[in-house]
Amino acid sequence: MNAGGARPTEQRGIAILRCPFVCTLAPLRIDLNADVGEAFGAYPSPGGKPDHDAGLLRLVTSASVAAGFHAGDPSVIRNTIRAARAGGAAVGAHPGFPDLVGFGRREMIVAVEDAENFVLYQIAAVAGIAGFIRERPSNWHGIPPNESVDEGARVREAVRSRPFWIVVVVLFFASIAQNGALTHLPAMLTDRGVSPARAATALAAMGGASLVGRFLTGWLLDRFFAPRVALSMLSAATVGTLLLASAHSFASGTLAAILIGLGMGGEADVTPYILTRYFGLRSFAMLYGFTWTAYAVAGAIGPVLMGWVFDATGSYGALLTVLAGGTLAAAALMQWLPPYGPPPYARNVER
Repeated sequence: MNAGGARPTEQRGIAILRCPFVCTLAPLRIDLNADVGEAFGAYPSPGGKPDHDAGLLRLVTSASVAAGFHAGDPSVIRNTIRAARAGGAAVGAHPGFPDLVGFGRREMIVAVEDAENFVLYQIAAVAGIAGFIRERPSNWHGIPPNESVDEGARVREAVRSRPFWIVVVVLFFASIAQNGALTHLPAMLTDRGVSPARAATALAAMGGASLVGRFLTGWLLDRFFAPRVALSMLSAATVGTLLLASAHSFASGTLAAILIGLGMGGEADVTPYILTRYFGLRSFAMLYGFTWTAYAVAGAIGPVLMGWVFDATGSYGALLTVLAGGTLAAAALMQWLPPYGPPPYARNVER
């Protein structure tokens, strides 16, 4: 173990070379990683300046934060994680020997158990600090908090961008499944032998879960990259839709309703958050209206589509399975969203 240990990207690169057939089928995604947070107290990282990490963290996709033994201290770790969150970079721990003077590069003879404990201690330190950090709205795509709310992307700039259309597509497909399930849930469960009173209870559970999903999503958005939060919440809705396709009891139907409700509440929170992070506030109202128009149109299509399929086939199961797959595929598009750094379509308005 040392401060400059083997990188996961190097291991993945070897694995890719050994699997050329897989590479031809799967899109190539490169994780650009950097070691950061290697300052200590008043001393900057070797050969660098205190603010160099902030600029670097807007360029990489993941960051290995010095965990305090070879470099770093609690304040440096906390500030580095904040900068990584603002830049959209994933955070991991960079452990080392307990050797601040030698920057972790001097040979040390330690027992295997001690080495394991060193690593566990440092990972826990970085993870613990990360868990208490809330994102600060100081990097809204290059829009400082003391500038006018009129700063940000114009409508024509936003609608020509990839992030905007990813949000629209995700909302559209998620809405079809969620609103279709919401409308037909009582009929679906009573058709499978659940009493009307219990079917109504399951519907109420969906509404309650939607409220919980809003609070949970807000908490997660303060701590994690929004597209990953969206993927998690929509994955819960996908599992709920699949479960509903085969639910034949009150328990399974209620669990499905809760999972779908969590996804509905989560998407309601994620959408405006993503719009402001990528496009600022200049055209927020118009962009928010466009995205939720797509949601409303899909919300009208979903119940009609499910009713038509049931009348034609006598079953909801096959369509729910297809809709679950569509929701998950749409949610995966969220991972194509770039980091929060300032792209051309979110440039500031000329003064």
